[in-house]
This record gives sequence, C-alpha cells and structure tokens, in this order.
Amino acid sequence: MKQIIYAISDSSGETATIFSRSMLAQFPKLEIEQKRFSFIKNIQTLQDIFVQAQKDHAIVFYTLNNPEYDPIVKQLQQKHQVLAFDILNPF
Repeated sequence: MKQIIYAISDSSGETATIFSRSMLAQFPKLEIEQKRFSFIKNIQTLQDIFVQAQKDHAIVFYTLNNPEYDPIVKQLQQKHQVLAFDILNPF
C-alpha cells in the first residue's frame, strides 16, 4: 500500500517534511510518497492543495505561521475530508 504525504508550509517546509518522515518511520512496511508545498502565500493555493490532497487520499502535515490560515485549513480539512495535522499548534 502506498500512502501519499503532503508537507505544507508558508516557509521552507523542512519542519513538516522531517516531522512527517519521523512519524511514518514507525511503519517500515508502508510505502510513502512525499510531496512538499513550500512558501504558501495565498488562500487559493491552500484550496488547490486540499483539492488535490483529497484526490490523492493524502495525509497532510503543515506548519503555517500566518494566523489567518488556521481557520481556513480547518475548513478545508473538513470540506475535503482530509486528515491534516498542525505541527506548530497541535492543540
């Protein structure tokens, strides 16, 4: 089985990428394809990513410092039924 992982960030995306790799290393038999989306600068880009994540059945790990993105990502996560984890603000 192949699992697609998205690492999304409004910066380089390195933290989301490393974190997701370390989490998924606990499942050595799982084949992983990772896609990084860095330097996100607008809401339309986030929407496009979540549309594609739904099609790919991807799991999303994200680090978004812009506070206006937080409620938007939560809405997109529900709308597109995508499992997404906020690494910077987990609670």
